[in-house]
Amino acid sequence: MESLWETMGSIYKKYNKKEKHLLWPRLLMEEKLLKKLVNL
Repeated sequence: MESLWETMGSIYKKYNKKEKHLLWPRLLMEEKLLKKLVNL
């Protein structure tokens, strides 16, 4: 789980804070994808 949040944090840092409202839906999608990969 820690690595997941680190990955999300690194993705978050790539984006402008002004785009936060656009970023979070994408982060949630990527979190779902990462969880699927972890479950595999």
